[in-house]
Amino acid sequence: MIQRMGFVIMQIRKVLLNYGAKSDTITIIFGFGLICFALARQAGYLFTS
Repeated sequence: MIQRMGFVIMQIRKVLLNYGAKSDTITIIFGFGLICFALARQAGYLFTS
């Protein structure tokens, strides 16, 4: 579970870095918010299961 979460985070970071190279700050902040939301959901799944 944790390994898979790390893999997902790496994928999101790769996408964010590609975006960040040619995008504005708002998009980066939005992407960071999505990552935080995904992590919160993952943590919720860990706590409930």
